[in-house]
Amino acid sequence: MTFSQYHPYISPEAYLKAEKFSLNKHEYIQGQIYAMSGASEAKNILTESLIF
Repeated sequence: MTFSQYHPYISPEAYLKAEKFSLNKHEYIQGQIYAMSGASEAKNILTESLIF
């Protein structure tokens, strides 16, 4: 048996308002919100050194 999941459409305005106060950051794609994975400080330093 399969279960259908209902995912309501979220307006861009509602997403931006909620994201302002969220501790975790999310992506907004066509009315759906997805949690973004975090990067470590070491990864950020490595990426910055490759760019500059």
